[in-house]
Amino acid sequence: MKFGGKMVDNIYSDNLFVSSVGGYGKRKREHNPKNNEEAEEQAQSPYDNHLKSSPIDVDDDISAINNSDLSEDNKKIFTEIMSQNRSMANQLRIAEKRIKYLEDRIDNDSYLPILSKEGLIRKLDKRLDKAKMNDTTGTILYFWVFSCDRVRRNYGYDAANKMMRFVVEKFVEFSSDEAVIGRFNDFGIVKILPFRVGEDVEDFCKIMKKRIEGLNFVYEDSLINIDIRYGIAEYGPKTDNSYKLIRIADSNMLKKLKSTN
Repeated sequence: MKFGGKMVDNIYSDNLFVSSVGGYGKRKREHNPKNNEEAEEQAQSPYDNHLKSSPIDVDDDISAINNSDLSEDNKKIFTEIMSQNRSMANQLRIAEKRIKYLEDRIDNDSYLPILSKEGLIRKLDKRLDKAKMNDTTGTILYFWVFSCDRVRRNYGYDAANKMMRFVVEKFVEFSSDEAVIGRFNDFGIVKILPFRVGEDVEDFCKIMKKRIEGLNFVYEDSLINIDIRYGIAEYGPKTDNSYKLIRIADSNMLKKLKSTN
């Protein structure tokens, strides 16, 4: 691969990579259904599968009843029952679509292009259930946009929210398309990395931190430095509480923060 006019080797980490000459960049990944949680969960969702099915149509059954040897009274009774069933089935489909729409509204953050806290916990709960069922491990990353607190004190909430959105948009841009990222609190976000543990995860965090902190954020003609802190927590078959897992990552971030001060 060419980097800065030179051929270099690279160490792959998510879709970011660090090169042997100290640079970093973004790599486009091939679509892999095994890594695509959205596709995986969609395939397992009875709501989605039902909504994708064709509308229930009983016209053929009604026609068969009318052409049968049943008495006219029985034909009328069966035809009325079938028509009622069709109406109920269509109402059910409408209700399920409405539920799906409301779930999407709840699961997605109203301001940031990531999952809401509710959506994040729902995804993480499912991931922990799969880890328990399949005896697998993984990691969550807790990123705290430390500079947003300072910006809020000096410039107000509007500036802090705009910095948060700027950082999150870049975070999403620098992550893979399959990444599950959600907001946990005002200035904290969580990323789920199933099946990945160890030094590779730490490398990813360092690269993400360095890349985002190297960006320029401007508010009312003022250039403001971005400061990112992070904590890591691994999960496995015995992990059974999403909130506790995130608190562990938050605690690890605070320990790291104290050790550097």
